[in-house]
Amino acid sequence: MGGDCGTHVDSPSHFIAGARTISDLQLGELIAPLIIVDVEAQCADNADYELNVEDLLRWEAKHGRIPDRGLVCMRTGWSRRFCDVTRYRNTNEQTKQMHFPGFSRAAAEFLTTERNIVGVGIDTLSLDAGISQTFDCHQVMFAHDKYQVENLMLDGICESGAVIAVLPLRVKQAPEMMARVVAFVPR
Repeated sequence: MGGDCGTHVDSPSHFIAGARTISDLQLGELIAPLIIVDVEAQCADNADYELNVEDLLRWEAKHGRIPDRGLVCMRTGWSRRFCDVTRYRNTNEQTKQMHFPGFSRAAAEFLTTERNIVGVGIDTLSLDAGISQTFDCHQVMFAHDKYQVENLMLDGICESGAVIAVLPLRVKQAPEMMARVVAFVPR
């Protein structure tokens, strides 16, 4: 069964042999405070935008410290392209290089060493920008035993105060798997 399509979860074993798989993820970490860092404006100006520590600190200045055991998601606006694969992948036809936003290595390191999160999510194909050759966000998150959620629909969800439930198919030893993701927003 292919698990790396549509909205899906990557477990640490996606990059690290012997690390936790989808079936090892616990419900207590898959239901978490939802943090949405909205960088749609930056991404509209730069398809290769990478979320940085300053973006995270701006979010905290507005909403308070990132909650413990939260899932930090980057809202790029890319989900509105989801039904148009050409625009979603945003591939340069000459170089075959994809262009879409992602997390910077510095942001991933900050979140895994300075904050206590369960993982990260994004509304693009990957947590790393499309131009990445080294997949730094993947490397950092998985080295710190965090999970990732890709291809999310984050439009219209508040930046703070919501709870997210990430529900991947619990396939034994799968490194990644499709998921149903639900946000519970305050009234």
